[in-house]
This record gives sequence, C-alpha cells and structure tokens, in this order.
Amino acid sequence: MPILKKNKEAKIRQYYKPDEKEEELLKHVYERYYSMKDNPQRKDAEIEWDKGEKAWDQFSKESEDLEEWQADYYVPLTTAFIESILSEMVDQSPRPIILPRSAEDKPKATVMKHIFDYTWDVSDGDVELEKVLKDSLIYGNGFAQEYYWEDKRMVKRLIDSTKNKKKQSIGNYEEYEQLDYDDCFMEAVSPYEVFFDGTARTINQGPRKARDAVRRQIMKLEDAKIFFSGDIWDPLNNMRFVRPGGNTDWYSFYKPPEDVDKGDEVEVLWYWSRQPEDWLIIVVNDVLVVAKPNPYKHKQLPFSMTTDIKRPHKFYHKGEPKLLEAIQKELNTLRRMITDRNHLDIDKMWLVDRSETFSEEDLISRPHGMIRVDDPSNYKNMVMFPVLSNIRLMN
Repeated sequence: MPILKKNKEAKIRQYYKPDEKEEELLKHVYERYYSMKDNPQRKDAEIEWDKGEKAWDQFSKESEDLEEWQADYYVPLTTAFIESILSEMVDQSPRPIILPRSAEDKPKATVMKHIFDYTWDVSDGDVELEKVLKDSLIYGNGFAQEYYWEDKRMVKRLIDSTKNKKKQSIGNYEEYEQLDYDDCFMEAVSPYEVFFDGTARTINQGPRKARDAVRRQIMKLEDAKIFFSGDIWDPLNNMRFVRPGGNTDWYSFYKPPEDVDKGDEVEVLWYWSRQPEDWLIIVVNDVLVVAKPNPYKHKQLPFSMTTDIKRPHKFYHKGEPKLLEAIQKELNTLRRMITDRNHLDIDKMWLVDRSETFSEEDLISRPHGMIRVDDPSNYKNMVMFPVLSNIRLMN
C-alpha cells in the first residue's frame, strides 16, 4: 500500500478541520484507492480493455498518418463476433432462479421469487444485464452493483398566483423533493469505475475473495449535495465543506484527476471494506461524508462479476477481442492492401522530364482527361509492384 504524504498547507483545512479519527479514515481510503488503481495486474488489464474497446468500436489510429489515397477500412470482425454472441445470450433471458433447498423453504422461496420478479421488472434488469454481458465479452469482466436507489430531485408546484400592478400573473411556488425511483436496482458498472483488492481472485467467493473495493463516481456538485443530504447520507454534516475542482495544493490527500471538470464536478469514492474492518466510507473531494458499517445484512461487497474466458488464478480475465486480435489485424491489412493496389492501378505514377511543368493534379486520372505534350513518347507510367508498394503498418 502506498504511503501518502499529507499536504500540511492544504487550503481546505482552513475551514474543514477533521478530527484525528476522520483524518485517519480519509488517508486510509485514498491509500487503498491509489493502491488498487496502481496494481500491476489492473494496469495490464486496462491496456487490454483499451485494445478490446477500440477493436469493437472499429477504431484506427492510422487515419492521421495516411495519405489521402490510402485505405483505412476496418473489417468489423470483432464487432460481429461480440454482437452475435450477445444476441444468443440475451435470447436465453438469463436471470437467477430462486428455488427452495428443502420443503420448509418453499413458502419463503415463493415470496422471494415474487419480490425478485417485481424488482427485476421495475429496474429494467434485462437492460442492465445486457450491458454486463457485453462488458464481459469486450473487456473479459463484466461488473454489476446492486443497491437500494432513491433517485431524488427538487421540483416546484404552484400554490397560488397574484396580479402585479401591470396585471401580470405571478405564481407562488413551493419547492419539494420528488423521488423518481425508490427501489432495489442493479447497475452495470464500467470496469474503469470499480477497483478491487489487488490480492483478490474473486469478489465474494472463496478464500481469495476481495477484502475491499472502491466505486468511483463523477457527479455534478449540485447533484451530490441533493443526494448526500439528511441524516442517512450526511450524518457528519460535512457535505457543506465540499468544493469542486481546485488545484492539488488545495487538498490534503486528494489529487484532482484530469477527467473531472474543475468548475462544477466532484469525485465521489465509495469505499467498501469486509476485512479487516466492516466499513462503508464515502469521501467527496477530500471531505469525509459517511463513515459507518456496511448497511447491508449480508455484510459482503455489493458487487458481482461475470467473465468471458477465465484466466485461472487471475482476477481479470480475457475477452473476445484478445482472441481475435491477430486475425483482425491480418484482415485489416489484406483488405487495405487490396484497396491500395486498386488505387495504384487506376491512378498510376508517371515518369516525366525533369523540366516538366505539369502539376500532380494534372496527372490525376479522370474521364476524358487530356494532357497536351510535345512528344508523348517521352512519358510513360511506372510499373507498380504489389509487394513493394503496399507495405502497411498496423496499429
């Protein structure tokens, strides 16, 4: 675990002054977060994630380096494979089956099945599951988090209206909190947003399960203030100290990342710990907002994971793009070479006298094109050799 050096001159400590225990928890969360983030196994996995995502998205970095006539065609092999597999998986409508273990469990299993079916329906479980499965095919790992979600926002309703001197109607409004969603929810989580114990091989099963995990979120400051309010989500009354963005010198342990807007966004870290202590700690831009035991009865990390091609004794696994990487490059290379060959055959290069004043645009082939010269016998097109003229570099 990296040992963080506290910025003793942090400006945030001028008005947010945590006690010794809060300071200790803040440091622990950031140490664990940076340790998980810099884990060599995760770093290697992120390289594969980037390659896999670009292969599925048919991204090519060659475009900027190619000349106008050179082909940049990307054969959608990886995309077709992943989408075909996904369609077969979704067609099977996979979901957990709740069955009794013994006869006395039947009443409870029946009730639980109805609860699960209702929750799955209102939370669009099929949609979220499709995202998780797609992530597993692209990245090798698909992650989901299950939690109780209250989607709160502030709205206004008309109480009455009055007339001003100009006889214009002026409404009087009352602001109140509205819940757009209030139930259990399973959310597909991007692998870039969730971090796990570097020694783990699974999340919640076996002797090598993860000790702790961090879920990272980027939120608008106003949204964060609405969400982290009240006795449950702001029991320490510290949300009032949160400031968006800022320079590194402003904070004690927090390092503002590049993907956070310095004007009105904040980075929220949800730290879940199973061992050595039972914790849910939430930190927002170097401010401790929540510090309490895991609120769920199961006392496990609230994440689940599905995999594509398992790597034994590893936490991060292999996706379809990794299998198709060499074939994808070969197909792209051959397709582009054929297209380039056709371009060169149609619009050949020419050998001309050194004193010739024609421009390159004059020699571009076009229907009924004509170039007037004194002695046509002195001009001829070059013979192109495919092996020499179509060498291509692949990303």
